[in-house]
Amino acid sequence: MAVGEKILIVDDSRTICEALRSMLQPEGYNVIVARSVTEARERIADHQPDLIFIDRHLQAEEDGFEVARIARQELPHVARLMMTGDHSLETAIRAMEEDIFGYLTKPLQKPAVLLKVRRALDRAMLRREREEALKSLEEANVALAQRAAQLEDTLGHLVETQSQLAESEKLASLGALAAGVAHEVNNPTMFITPNLDYLLRTIETMAELGRQAGADAVVLEREREHGRRMLDRCREGVARIAEVVRMLQLFSRGAQGHHTTFELGELCCSLVNLVRHDLDGVATLAVHIEPGLWIEGSQPELAQAVLNLLLNARRSITEASVSEPKIEFSLKGDQASAVITVSDNGVPARPTGDGEAELDPFDEAGIAKSGLGLTLSVVRDIAERHGGRLQALHRERQNLLQLHVPVVAGAAHVDP
Repeated sequence: MAVGEKILIVDDSRTICEALRSMLQPEGYNVIVARSVTEARERIADHQPDLIFIDRHLQAEEDGFEVARIARQELPHVARLMMTGDHSLETAIRAMEEDIFGYLTKPLQKPAVLLKVRRALDRAMLRREREEALKSLEEANVALAQRAAQLEDTLGHLVETQSQLAESEKLASLGALAAGVAHEVNNPTMFITPNLDYLLRTIETMAELGRQAGADAVVLEREREHGRRMLDRCREGVARIAEVVRMLQLFSRGAQGHHTTFELGELCCSLVNLVRHDLDGVATLAVHIEPGLWIEGSQPELAQAVLNLLLNARRSITEASVSEPKIEFSLKGDQASAVITVSDNGVPARPTGDGEAELDPFDEAGIAKSGLGLTLSVVRDIAERHGGRLQALHRERQNLLQLHVPVVAGAAHVDP
């Protein structure tokens, strides 16, 4: 027995309405009556019936199909039954076209009415459940597609992270190796320099002895100058070796070193010279370094940050296809801060447009999609530990990475 299901009867005949009520109410249905299209519209809005029993022809030549259309607009899933004394094929076809759930002809018989009502209600319920299931399935498919896209992005980030962690492990191993190499190279350079000084004094002594012995003065002076030039070149070579050793020792001290006050331009010059040979054949390198910018911080950390910026520019160039690859390195500053700028015309940090890019390696729309990842995260962390910041900018056909660090108050500097 149906309990509480609401049925709206729309018929201008009181006799028909009461007859239907007497058939349906004993079966547990809640029966509501309307005598016109206007009343039907009101009952539909007020009672939200589960089924509407509609007479084909209402008073004042009103059309029952109008009630069916109103019901369908207001309650898309409501069951609709049509009753009529018109046995024509045209009326039956129109009922099918209007998606009427059932069609009964007068006089109405109780068994047929109850069967049609139950079938119409069950059909409406199944249609509603099917549409809800389809909607839920569609929402689940959308959520699944979004989740799949997120997992794909996450996998890409993890692969990138794994690759960069492997590179970090290699760099750590190279740092340990560099410490040993620097120690072994530093030992011979310690005694080469004093020996060069001894050779210079020996040349001067031999020249003096040659003059006293009456040797040709022109030849003697020529050989003396030649010897001095050769020794000067040897001194330059030894100084270069000593500088490379110093940088290797700097990198081998670990990520965090103790803070000292040092001239940033000198550190940048050494780093540029260290990687210059690695950029030969990859890109042209333009360098502008202002001297006299003193900062307080960890030399190993800032050296790592600057080197990461240079290596990132190299990577951006190698991943792009440009006719004239170029990397620019500059150091400028004022009384408040020093700014290291590394720019390249390689892979853009953003797909289109200008402006500041996000420095989140795991951001879907951020800089990670350009493969920058953890490299710049390390630089950003170093900058923040030194009271500075890192900016990644993209302008037309140019990427700019800017490392800002505060200068020592009152230290000498050269204005830009």
